[in-house]
Amino acid sequence: MKDEIFETKISNVRWYIYDIFGNIVWISYIVGLVLKLKCTDTIDKYFLIIPAFFMLVGIGELIHERIKKQDRILPKWQLYLGFGSLWLGGLCGMIFSGIMIAISVKYSIIMCVGGFLCFLFAYLLFRGYKKI
Repeated sequence: MKDEIFETKISNVRWYIYDIFGNIVWISYIVGLVLKLKCTDTIDKYFLIIPAFFMLVGIGELIHERIKKQDRILPKWQLYLGFGSLWLGGLCGMIFSGIMIAISVKYSIIMCVGGFLCFLFAYLLFRGYKKI
């Protein structure tokens, strides 16, 4: 069975805007995570590593796709591995850090905003892909 192929037709300007802001927000989540791990002694903070893992898997796949010049036309599995991982990492990051706000506000708000925006920009790029 042939793998389904997806393509996006979004403009380069829109792609770069989503890409730049998307990179800023996942990096802000990771920085907030590192700062939180260094300054908080609660065991709950380790749940915040799960979204970071998904984000890094997604970023790794997107970098791999870009190196191979495949970022506009992707097989279904690569589309879901790259953007799906970022989307899931952003969603989990938003939820987990939102819960952490109740425990310790320090850095949790930055991470919650970073998770939400990672979720948003991954979704906006993902929804631009259509099956060809």
